[in-house]
Amino acid sequence: MSNKDIVKEHMEEAMTMMGERTAKETAEQVREQYIKNLNQNIQGEDGLVKYVSEVKQARNDSGQFTSQFEFDVDHPTAKLHERGGPIEPTYGRAKADGWTRDGFYDALKDCEYEVRKKNHLRNAVNQTVRDMD
Repeated sequence: MSNKDIVKEHMEEAMTMMGERTAKETAEQVREQYIKNLNQNIQGEDGLVKYVSEVKQARNDSGQFTSQFEFDVDHPTAKLHERGGPIEPTYGRAKADGWTRDGFYDALKDCEYEVRKKNHLRNAVNQTVRDMD
């Protein structure tokens, strides 16, 4: 292997490591902004904060790690608060995940029948991008 090939290999390795570090830092910034948005408590979504996972490296369909990072919100109303819509169809999915009817409706006690669209995640991504400029 020539010296040029060795340098090229080390540069590629360094670029991969820097890309992964930047991806993780960006995911952590988006998560932090997302939690700030949830804490605005427009319609009960502040209760979702404790269900926001830490940032972790993503896996592909075969279970191998990728160069991307992600976090989850493991709560049946997370998508509902993000996209908005009627409560009732969402309960069926929550029940399938083991949520009781009382527990589910308690999480949505101030929402009545409709949850307003909030776009907290999209706004967190947009804010993070603006902060990077």
